[in-house]
Amino acid sequence: MNQLRSSLKRSHALLSSLALTAALGLPAVSQAQVVLTANDSLGTSSFNSAGGWSPAGVPTAGSTYSTMGYLLRSPTAAGNYTFAGDSLTVGGGSGGGTYSTSTANNNALIFKANNVNLTVNNLILDGSQIRDGLSDNNTVSLNGNLQVAANGGAFMNQCLITINSVISGSGNIYIGDNGNGSAGRATIFTSAANTFAGNIIFNNTHASAGYSRLTLAGGSLMNFMIGANGINNGISGIGTLTLDGSFKIDLTGAATTIGDSWTLVDQSAATVSYGSTFSVNGFTDLGGGLWETTVNGALYEYNTASGLLSVVPVPEPSSIALIGMGIAGIIAGVRRKK
Repeated sequence: MNQLRSSLKRSHALLSSLALTAALGLPAVSQAQVVLTANDSLGTSSFNSAGGWSPAGVPTAGSTYSTMGYLLRSPTAAGNYTFAGDSLTVGGGSGGGTYSTSTANNNALIFKANNVNLTVNNLILDGSQIRDGLSDNNTVSLNGNLQVAANGGAFMNQCLITINSVISGSGNIYIGDNGNGSAGRATIFTSAANTFAGNIIFNNTHASAGYSRLTLAGGSLMNFMIGANGINNGISGIGTLTLDGSFKIDLTGAATTIGDSWTLVDQSAATVSYGSTFSVNGFTDLGGGLWETTVNGALYEYNTASGLLSVVPVPEPSSIALIGMGIAGIIAGVRRKK
């Protein structure tokens, strides 16, 4: 009987512990941390092999992985590859710190073969690079989910890198100098589910804008968080920016004084083109590159010619009536001619 009571008490304690763990949202089993201990040498890859991981072993579910500032190479044959670990941090550890132009090239995940498509369901870019060792117009892709940590990170191109991953976080993203200005060397964002709300900075070391290239593809999304006058995240630097996707502008905390403005896209040094599929979510297209919406009792206007979002005066009713009369007159004239 005493043994039965002890067994019941132990079972009750275990159930109570599991219930508390579930209530707090804690993992029932702690994850093992696995780190890279050396750069992948030419022709090898730790992405899907034991490689340089410590503790040693092929990446597997139940463990988190960090490159610790070392170079992680992709598999060297064309194909689709999925990282098996629970997460992969590129950077961190001894390679940690804010990304800068002096960040070592080896602090990176590098694509080493044309037509390689990598999927990482939980990729963290922490003061490091996503880059390639390929050629103009070669194509590779990154899929899954990509979080840009506070230390930020960069995309460095010698080919066309398509980022299908859903991008989150608020660290700076740098678009590196591609070396020769070719349009066949660019970064392409495609996801419509992006929540990323940090700065995008062209890190161009040449005078020509063509040496850093970013395309926001049709259907993709870029988020802007608007605060007090002039306070927001944005896109800046010397580069070539193609905008075929959508802007999502969060005006929840935006200032409302007429004349307040925010530079979403600094077009003073960049070459910027807006495609036919470009849009601003929740804004009305007025034509001529102007988009407007009313929020918080204020009228906001985005101007593609300047890259500026501004609080503008609300038209007087009399002005609206005159515009309406003018349009009506034009329509009547067309009818008379017919």
